[in-house]
Amino acid sequence: MASNTPIYSLAKELEIDSKRIILACKKIGIPAKGATKQLNQYELEKVKNYFETGKNVSEEIVEVNKKVSEKKKK
Repeated sequence: MASNTPIYSLAKELEIDSKRIILACKKIGIPAKGATKQLNQYELEKVKNYFETGKNVSEEIVEVNKKVSEKKKK
């Protein structure tokens, strides 16, 4: 991939919803608000590593479930 890759392209490559990648970016300290955010090579490797290691998946699921339950309360 190019040195600046938008989140939506990475999502397509990894077959992951771009919202999950945005959540992962926030978790690992990369500021991201939308799928058009351009990731540099360093950020790209950090995000790929986040998903490839699998050790952060349970935390991500908890975060997603928390947001869903908050929306249901409203």
